[in-house]
Amino acid sequence: VVLFDALKLVITGGTDDSPILPRSEVRSFNYRGLSQSIGTRRAIIAITSGLDTLSKTSYKEVRRILLDAAVPLHVICTLGTLQAKVAKWSNDKRLLTGLPTKKDLEEAEQRLNAITKESGGGHHHYINKLDGPKIVNAIRTMVSGQYNLWINLDGVRDGKAHAIEVRIDTDGD
Repeated sequence: VVLFDALKLVITGGTDDSPILPRSEVRSFNYRGLSQSIGTRRAIIAITSGLDTLSKTSYKEVRRILLDAAVPLHVICTLGTLQAKVAKWSNDKRLLTGLPTKKDLEEAEQRLNAITKESGGGHHHYINKLDGPKIVNAIRTMVSGQYNLWINLDGVRDGKAHAIEVRIDTDGD
């Protein structure tokens, strides 16, 4: 599982050499990343358990990258279904090797909660197929109600506070 590497790639861009499809002739692709799309509405939606066992990117690094990019992360968390499977599998002693521990699952949950909250996104638990439409609707509602404000001070970095005035046209004129 390479969750942190995947988030870093989506945000900063780069080259990935993972096969896109098993029989695909394409063996790598270049991606410019969301951080290059300034001024557009953007968000990341990840379907994940939150476990990361193989990333070269650390949790601390991906957290910094996510905050610097100002991209909300919305997670559809499959940890609940995984917890049920781990509990079932733990009864079979042959399958114990390599399974995530209760501590691993708790840490994954805490990390997902932290980065989604800090990024302005949402953390949604997917337990069964009835949760899917509710989660997608909740994310749609959150994303459609968010706005970004970008300010270009033409390179001025004087360390002083600068006042801005924001006006909202509510009647469309």
